[in-house]
Amino acid sequence: MPPPVRAASGPRRAPPPPPLPSAPTRRRRPSQARSPRSSFASDAGSEPRDDAARPPPLAAAASTTLGPSPPLPRSAPPPAPSGPAAAGLSPAPHPPIDPTALVLAALGAARKGDVAWLASVSAAPPPPRPPLLTLGPRRTLTEAGPLAAFAAAWDAPARRVLPANLLRRCRIAASLATAPGREHRVRAAVVGASGEEAVLEWRLVRADGPGDPPPGPPPPLAPPWRIAAVVAVAAAGGGDGEASSLTADLLAAPGPHPRAGPEAVALLAARLLARGCLAAAAAHAAGPVGGPARGLALAPAAAALAGADPGRLTVTGSAGPSLRASLVAVEEVVGGGGGGRGRAPQRPRRALFELCLKDSGCWAVRGTEGW
Repeated sequence: MPPPVRAASGPRRAPPPPPLPSAPTRRRRPSQARSPRSSFASDAGSEPRDDAARPPPLAAAASTTLGPSPPLPRSAPPPAPSGPAAAGLSPAPHPPIDPTALVLAALGAARKGDVAWLASVSAAPPPPRPPLLTLGPRRTLTEAGPLAAFAAAWDAPARRVLPANLLRRCRIAASLATAPGREHRVRAAVVGASGEEAVLEWRLVRADGPGDPPPGPPPPLAPPWRIAAVVAVAAAGGGDGEASSLTADLLAAPGPHPRAGPEAVALLAARLLARGCLAAAAAHAAGPVGGPARGLALAPAAAALAGADPGRLTVTGSAGPSLRASLVAVEEVVGGGGGGRGRAPQRPRRALFELCLKDSGCWAVRGTEGW
C-alpha cells in the first residue's frame, strides 16, 4: 500500500509563462545594402529600393557622356642658366630710373655700407683710398668709415649719418627738377643710428652728362640718374623750410640732445662763447658736471671768438677721424673791403672744435683751438 502524500507547507508557485514568438527577420538583397549614412536613418527615408531608379556612379556617367579627358599640356623646361647666373652670381641691379627711387635705393645701400653699388650710381667714381682732409692751420687727417672715400662729393654729416641709418624713419622731404631732364635735387630727412637727424640734399645729374637732350621724341623711359653730390643743408645752421626749423630746434635746446649733430653743437657753443656765456657753453662740453675740465676745454675757443658777432658765425668745414669723433671749424663771416678811413680791415675770428660721441648718444666738446 503506497504511503500517503503530504501537502506542501508553503504556497505553490505558478509555472513560468511560455516565451513569445519572435518576429520573422527579412533578408536584404545585395542591391539593398545599407549605405554608411543609412545606419543613422530609417529604412523608408534612406535610399530608394528600386535598383533601376538608382543613379549610375559618377565615374561611369562621366565616361559615357564626356569620354576620356585629354592630357594637360606640359610647359617647356626653363632654359639652362648661362653667364654669371651659371656661376652662382646674381647680376648687378640696374639703377632706378626715377630720381626719388634712386635716393631711396641709395639710402638702403648706404645703410648696409654697399660702397660698390654707390660707386656705380655716382657721377664720378670715388678714389680707391680716402682723400687727405685739412681743417684749420695744423689739422690734417684721413677719415675712417664706410663712406670715407666719398669725401670729395659728400658732406661730413652725410658720411657720418648714412651708415647704419634708421631707414624706416627716413623720408623724402622734397623733390625738384632744377634743369628738367638734366639736373634734379631731392631732399631727404635722415635719422642716424645714434638718433642724430639731418636734412640731406641729393644732387643728381643725367648719366649721359649735362648736355642738351638729343633731338626727336623723348624715349619712353628716361635715362638713369647719377649722384653728383650729397649736401647737408641743416648742419651749418642754414637752409630753408624744414632744414632751418630743425636747426632752430636743436640750437634752442637747453642741453645736449641725441638729435643734434657735432656741427650744431659746435655752432651753439661758439655762439654762446661769443656772447660770453661760458657756463651755458660748458653744458655742451665733455667731462664731469661742474668740474674745471669743461671750462679748460672751451678756453681757447672763448679767447679766439671774443667780440665776434654771434649771428655771423657759421660752420666752414668738418671731418670725422672716426664715426664717434668729429672736428668742426667755425668762422665769423665778415664783409669785404676795408674798415673805412682810419680803420684796419676786420679780421675774421676762427675756432676749431673737437667733439666726441658719448654713451648717451649726445655729442660733446672735448677740446678747442683758436687761430
